[in-house]
Amino acid sequence: MLTALKWSIVSVILGFLAACDESKTSLNNNPQQNNQELGRKPTSWQSLVNSDEWTLLELAQDPYYEALDSRTACAELDYGPEYDGIEISTQFCDYISLTQATLFEINSGDIIKLNLWHSPLLSNVPSEGLIALQIADQIIWSQPLVIPSPALSWTLELVSPRSFEAGIPMIFHVHNHGSNTYTLNEISIARYN
Repeated sequence: MLTALKWSIVSVILGFLAACDESKTSLNNNPQQNNQELGRKPTSWQSLVNSDEWTLLELAQDPYYEALDSRTACAELDYGPEYDGIEISTQFCDYISLTQATLFEINSGDIIKLNLWHSPLLSNVPSEGLIALQIADQIIWSQPLVIPSPALSWTLELVSPRSFEAGIPMIFHVHNHGSNTYTLNEISIARYN
């Protein structure tokens, strides 16, 4: 009788351990999500773009153009690499959309880090502006702006709302009024080793 009881206890314990092992296996199906759920901090950040590869988005492909076609579009001289990122000057223009292909795949739930800022926003006439970042047709972050206003910066960690293949177009958009400067310093994805 005692031996049967021992085997019953052993079988319950083994069943429990097997169930724990199954849940551990299912957790490992998405290691990025597991790291986030377990509260682990990223060990590194991998840039999703190359700061030298931004190009002007053709107006026919620009999702922001129709609403802003009365504004002066920026040209190639109005942007360039700065601080390991991209800087836009609106001294001679007030509208720009830049694009480039993402360097890596992004999975739903991945953490995307943004680091960006603008100089003090100056204008003789009160106005409004917008900074936006999107991947494919998904806006991942946007910020309406009141002009004039003081300098402002953002360091954000966003959760990707869905998966994107590597090579998908990313768009960095700014519309503005007045002579101002905007810098997208970092857009990277969390990596866990």
